[in-house]
Amino acid sequence: MWQKILDLIEKLGPALVSLAGVWLGWRLGSWSQLRERRVERLNNKLEAQRELMGVVANIPPELDISSMKHRLDVDPKLRADLSQRLVRLFGLRIELIPFLEKEMIEFIEDRFRPLYKIEAGTYTSLEEQTDNFAAAIIELRSLSQKAETSLTKEYDHIMK
Repeated sequence: MWQKILDLIEKLGPALVSLAGVWLGWRLGSWSQLRERRVERLNNKLEAQRELMGVVANIPPELDISSMKHRLDVDPKLRADLSQRLVRLFGLRIELIPFLEKEMIEFIEDRFRPLYKIEAGTYTSLEEQTDNFAAAIIELRSLSQKAETSLTKEYDHIMK
């Protein structure tokens, strides 16, 4: 009886080894494709974050909320420049929505949009919203840094 089992194993062995090799190759290929898609998605998210950081870089980094409020009140040119530059967030939200962090999309829609009067392609910062504008700017900087940290950790995790 053992001889028959050994003969069967001997006959089926090469086919089973080939089948195992095909399965292993398929499995490794699917893992590789999955990793490649994750890396591609992450690269798109990092590119979106770079675009966002280009806008956020215009916010004076040394200012906290109270300092920002004061500067916006005493320096109308700074307010106008920041307001015009930060309008880019609305375009980034449309262009990069699949790759922006959920918190950033919600911030732009719920927190930032009410600070502007939007009409026929023009965006005008509401002067009466100076306190909210200053707080939103500081929050934007914080959210951007948080997203950058999160994406960096995800990158490190994927690349290990």
